[in-house]
Amino acid sequence: MAKFRLGVLALRIETGRYQRPRLAVEERVCKMCSSDEVEDESHFLLRCSLYTMERQGLIEKLPQRDLFSTLPDVEKMEILMNDPQTIKSTAQFLIDSFDKRSLHL
Repeated sequence: MAKFRLGVLALRIETGRYQRPRLAVEERVCKMCSSDEVEDESHFLLRCSLYTMERQGLIEKLPQRDLFSTLPDVEKMEILMNDPQTIKSTAQFLIDSFDKRSLHL
């Protein structure tokens, strides 16, 4: 969870800056899905199709799950990263998703 908050996980938004030649931000697309979106924290947590099942499990544990899908991404991130009732579930999602990711690299 700390690595995710600090932006030091191996997401393309971070790893792309260390490639040679350095990738422009818009070129740091997710290799785990076919969305052509930049793989940043928001994409990883909210939209990447590789983690759909894990994300559904996370959303089912949210106290406000019925309202969650209607919120803008910024508010979704705030809930998942800051709400004391959801923080453990979010941390478990990150663990499970990165385990799954390691099998696809």
